Amino acid sequence: MSDLGLEHLKGLTSLRSLRLGGCARVGDAGLEHLKGLTALETLDVSHTDVGDAGLEHLKDLRSLRSIDAEKAKVSDAEFKRWLARRGERCALRQEC
Repeated sequence: MSDLGLEHLKGLTSLRSLRLGGCARVGDAGLEHLKGLTALETLDVSHTDVGDAGLEHLKDLRSLRSIDAEKAKVSDAEFKRWLARRGERCALRQEC
């Protein structure tokens, strides 16, 4: 999967879980295509090129409850911002 390939998921508005872990060609630009997946509850972007800008594309997905970003490029500061916005309604997993 790549950033370009994620464009094909735009219409899957009932999608609840998406595992992109290990897809090295997925980055911030690709997550912009996920903005309309309003039912998305869990997202795995571990071991990808997703960083702070990628998570910013997802800020309005109110159903999103769990993000695995282990070994991705998301900064500690962005994790703190995300948790501040979501509170305990969202579980984030960062590099262990």
